[in-house]
Amino acid sequence: MKITSVTTGIAKISETFNLFAGWIIVAAMALMVVNIIFRIFGHPIDGVYEWVGFMIALVSSFSLAYCGLHNGHISIDLLVKKLSWKAGMVIDIISNLLVLAFLLLIFYQLLLYANSYWESGQVSPTTLTPIYPFIYGVALGILVFSMVLVAELLQSLRKGVGQ
Repeated sequence: MKITSVTTGIAKISETFNLFAGWIIVAAMALMVVNIIFRIFGHPIDGVYEWVGFMIALVSSFSLAYCGLHNGHISIDLLVKKLSWKAGMVIDIISNLLVLAFLLLIFYQLLLYANSYWESGQVSPTTLTPIYPFIYGVALGILVFSMVLVAELLQSLRKGVGQ
């Protein structure tokens, strides 16, 4: 399998997750609008704040990979631009490796956290919704972002070897 096909596959996955994030935002907005309308008539929807919180957690993690794919994250490369091409490439590879290690650690800890919620049967206070599926969702978003970093790392290594 070529690096470009891996990158294309990861790009499609991150775009799909970003599309899901967009639809989750639409659903959260619709839920809030319906709640406002129902509140006017004296029948607010119970648990709207919980559900919107769950949705925003998913949106945040599902959109990370797409943002990373298009280099939408903040980067401070003022000093790196002043260095030689090779030094910049080494710094890029090292920083990607460090961020990847950190994200994989976060993914692992989120899995442990979700498992503990699953085993304890913890639910949200108002709607009694199980919390662990949302934590697994956030972990999945972090994993997809990690895959984007792996693709970037492979491209950086390929550029470094090619030069």
